[in-house]
Amino acid sequence: MKPFTQEEIKFLKDTGLTATVIQCNEWQRTTLKDAKDAKKTAKKYGINYANLKSNILNYNDSDSISLEIVGTYILGTLYSKEFLKTASDEQIVKALKDWRYFDGFRKEESAEPYRSNALDWIEGRLKMILMNGEIWF
Repeated sequence: MKPFTQEEIKFLKDTGLTATVIQCNEWQRTTLKDAKDAKKTAKKYGINYANLKSNILNYNDSDSISLEIVGTYILGTLYSKEFLKTASDEQIVKALKDWRYFDGFRKEESAEPYRSNALDWIEGRLKMILMNGEIWF
């Protein structure tokens, strides 16, 4: 997965867009009407929707190592430290499944190691590096 820009993070937080929304056509869970509206709204944020969608739906991120990286990044980027510390395991798993159900966290039942890695990253004990434009921890 490639890191999000600040504009993309704001767009994702403001709209509630996730890969699951796109894959399952669940636009009613967002502030967006449909993919056409997502593209138009993304433009207002200065974002190329096609590039963001491609990054969100990156099917190369479906092996266990990649999913650990994606889960860590998503939780650490889109959720607060307070949420990560106080959320139940079920809430964390729901957040991960909501992020990317298909080719992702569909069978996930545990919040670990995603929660602890995300907290370690937020608190500076885990470093994110970019290798060929992709996120690694």
